[in-house]
Amino acid sequence: MNLEKRIGEKILGNNSNKVHLNQLAIILGTNCNLKCPHCLGGNPNKMQIEEEYIDALTDCISGIDELSFFGYETTLYIDKIHMVFEKLINANIKINRFSIFTNAVSFSEKLVDLIKLYQGYVKKPERVMLHFSDDSFHYNDRFTQEECFNNIQKYIDVFGDSCQYSIQKFDKDTHLVIQGRAKELSSKQTAAIPKIMIPINNKNYFKNR
Repeated sequence: MNLEKRIGEKILGNNSNKVHLNQLAIILGTNCNLKCPHCLGGNPNKMQIEEEYIDALTDCISGIDELSFFGYETTLYIDKIHMVFEKLINANIKINRFSIFTNAVSFSEKLVDLIKLYQGYVKKPERVMLHFSDDSFHYNDRFTQEECFNNIQKYIDVFGDSCQYSIQKFDKDTHLVIQGRAKELSSKQTAAIPKIMIPINNKNYFKNR
């Protein structure tokens, strides 16, 4: 069975009509500018989204309420985000809004340009959202929490009220999520890692901190 048919049956079931998706979340790839011990990110060759998967989707859907892009670090996949948008636009698929997650290790002019470009396409540009990570695993002598917040503020200075913002807070001393390379650690090494909590609600706006 070809890819288009498999994806179509997964989305549509026995109904041949196109559907409107409440949300489409796309993991762009596993490349990251960080290599946190609890995460499987950082490998540029492990996985990345391919055009054939987006082509297969466009045959099945008529619109998307929220289109979300995840990394492991999205700023390393600007070309892939352009590819997804262009294929959806060419297929005349309507998008209400989109959101992009970043660890804010750097301030990306390419990301700024991309957001400004596609805000002009979506129906609800004022609801486009940038999600940032405040993660204790990210901070070290080369990248600090202060630098992260400075980069977040730069994005806010550029977009102002034309975007929405959220910050994903990871708290210490709660529990540890074991995945990726962390599975290879010994119990002693695992115990030494600061514990984090995946937040249930990450819609804490940075502006209101």
